[in-house]
Amino acid sequence: MSEKDGEKIKLNDISKNGTNQNSTGTFDDGYTAEPDNKALTESDHLSDEEAERWRRAALRVSWVTIIFLTILGIAFVAISVVTGSSAALGLAFDMMLDSVTSMVVVWRFFSKDTVYVKDKEHKAVICLALLFLLFSAIITTKSVIAIVTHTSPSQEIVLAGMSAISVITMTTLAVIKFVIARKLRSKSIYSDAFSSLMGAVISFGIILGAIMYASFEVTIIDAVIGLVVAGMLALWGICILINEIRKMV
Repeated sequence: MSEKDGEKIKLNDISKNGTNQNSTGTFDDGYTAEPDNKALTESDHLSDEEAERWRRAALRVSWVTIIFLTILGIAFVAISVVTGSSAALGLAFDMMLDSVTSMVVVWRFFSKDTVYVKDKEHKAVICLALLFLLFSAIITTKSVIAIVTHTSPSQEIVLAGMSAISVITMTTLAVIKFVIARKLRSKSIYSDAFSSLMGAVISFGIILGAIMYASFEVTIIDAVIGLVVAGMLALWGICILINEIRKMV
């Protein structure tokens, strides 16, 4: 065997057994090597430090959502009882939904070792989809009853004032969650952000309904907006549920 052939064999051995065992790379034949000491990832766009930082951000905003919106949701249940507003009750349910979806996000990202674990993300997304469908049915039922019975809200100033606080709060939470979801590329956080956004829409609907009732005695605005939001929640839930089921097949 010539010296040139010997060098060729050595080079081939190096290419097969490389010295860096923890590196990730794609071979020409389509095989992809993954590091043994890390979970499979959905993407490699973040370093470990950046992923951990955004994971903690997701947990912080989720805990803030759970605590603040649970309190605000209870307040809106009381407001709905006093004023007869179906949208106020719908908003209370959406706040409860947002709190529960945030609990799912906390479960999803509680451990730093599961940031990109696809199985846990899959379970979290399915759970959120089912929650969307459940709360959509509740909001729809309440809104239809309000339209049929011509329920008219009272104490419009209190209702509008509380709703204005909700618009600001839930819009802010939605924006922050969308940013975090984009960084982590997480459907579960995207769904949680969508829930917060729908809460902001319902809150705006309550303000509009209070204004319309005070000015023209129109009673169905908040109920109609409640139906629209319920439909959007159901559509989002159905779409992500179908998408996740397809992945299982």
